[in-house]
Amino acid sequence: MTQRQRGKEAERQTTRVVARIPAHGFTPMFCLSFSVVLCLFLSACSVPLYKVAPIPKNTSIEAGQTATNDRVTVTASALTEDDKAFERFDTNLPLAGILVVDIQVVNRSARSIESLKFELQDATGKSVSYLEPKKALKAIMKFEGVRMYTIEGRQQTLEQLQAMALPKKLSLGSQEEKRGVLFFHAKQDVAKNKAFTLLIKDGRETIRLPLS
Repeated sequence: MTQRQRGKEAERQTTRVVARIPAHGFTPMFCLSFSVVLCLFLSACSVPLYKVAPIPKNTSIEAGQTATNDRVTVTASALTEDDKAFERFDTNLPLAGILVVDIQVVNRSARSIESLKFELQDATGKSVSYLEPKKALKAIMKFEGVRMYTIEGRQQTLEQLQAMALPKKLSLGSQEEKRGVLFFHAKQDVAKNKAFTLLIKDGRETIRLPLS
């Protein structure tokens, strides 16, 4: 086929495509279809990547372990079971090597506590890396191979994680109680290594709380 013939063939292809659009403009049916598609797209944009369940109010931590000293009482539980992780976070966090620790802490003293620090150790005494909610979400998406998503959906999921997360260093007023979660990156299947210990440092002493 000569260059001139190829040019005419391309012109015919273009003519066939253009002919599908009415000469007098968009038809009502086209406008309706476009509106439906646009609505569906906008709805998809507002859907979070994961359905994160909020922390239940006025409920105690299920199967939690408790430790106390003369100032604070701490109750904590490690999320090591796959099915419970799906219920709360819509994804298999233990298999991804991400450990969620549910924590409830009460300052029973008459003075405020300026800095209550949390650390996590595995069975060998090695420290487990703390993850901010943003890094936890990034690790989850990397594990699941999520590459296509909406910015709005990702932001909504991040805000849900941030809403339930405690800071690594926590301040408490007198008689104040706080509850939330901390994220840690165990870098292995959490279900196979359940012997974790939470360390709580209040500036005067360290409370060791086994989570297994």
